[in-house]
Amino acid sequence: GTAFLVVENIANKDSNKETNKDSNKETNKEKQIKIQIEIICRMIQDNPNCTYKDLMKSLGVGYSTVYERVKMLKQKGIIRREGSLYNGKWIIDKNIYLQFYSK
Repeated sequence: GTAFLVVENIANKDSNKETNKDSNKETNKEKQIKIQIEIICRMIQDNPNCTYKDLMKSLGVGYSTVYERVKMLKQKGIIRREGSLYNGKWIIDKNIYLQFYSK
């Protein structure tokens, strides 16, 4: 009877907490990605010749994270590389950037 309902309610509360934790984690991850993208764009603006190594150092993340963020920005048309890999520079399309990331 009553004892079972109480246990069931407690179980439901716990599973709701887990669901909320997961959705909060996702939100935090999205915020983290947005911050990383803003930092990358700011760095490119300040130094169009910056390298993946520079970006990794500033963000405190590994190559694959920087690669994924840069790939995302390229796919959206926000940044592009002009010139060669080693002697080229980054170009930011500020209008597209503002469409995606205006505050």
